[in-house]
Amino acid sequence: MDFAQTRPGRVLKDGFCKELVKDGFSMLNRNTWVRYCTTLGNAQTHRERVKRLIPERSCVTLILVADKQCDYMYNHYGRHSRRKNAPEMPKSTDMIEFF
Repeated sequence: MDFAQTRPGRVLKDGFCKELVKDGFSMLNRNTWVRYCTTLGNAQTHRERVKRLIPERSCVTLILVADKQCDYMYNHYGRHSRRKNAPEMPKSTDMIEFF
């Protein structure tokens, strides 16, 4: 998402994000939102809804990822020093869960 870095731009972005939540999207990280769609038609419906929400002079990129493409998604963790009482790193290679 790319919105103007001004106070009015931030207000527009906040409103846009609230509408995404209403449409069933979840924030994956700062500017990345995800939504699981069961069919291509359902994905197209949400794509049209997002297109109607985009404020003027803003940019939003949508990426459709099919279930089959997720079969080839892997998580790799590098070595790291562990602090005492630090949370355990995941041992499995579970894929990202799309809500």
